[in-house]
Amino acid sequence: MATLTIRDLKPAIVRRLKAKARANQRSLEGEIRALLEREASQPSMAEWLAGAARLRRSLPPWKPGQPTAAELVRAGRDEDR
Repeated sequence: MATLTIRDLKPAIVRRLKAKARANQRSLEGEIRALLEREASQPSMAEWLAGAARLRRSLPPWKPGQPTAAELVRAGRDEDR
């Protein structure tokens, strides 16, 4: 395991982190570790775009006469009214 030191954090940031830690029933160190782990586990933009491209290739192409995404969203939204 590595050790990380963060210097010169603004006091307001430390207060907010401590409040988040209390709300999540963690120590300040535990809260910062959870935040860093969550952030580091997110895909990079390049990875996300590659996944989106793979998904797009796996879907059948749009054909004239089929509803567009905007039309489907509108229909779903208006369905509740």
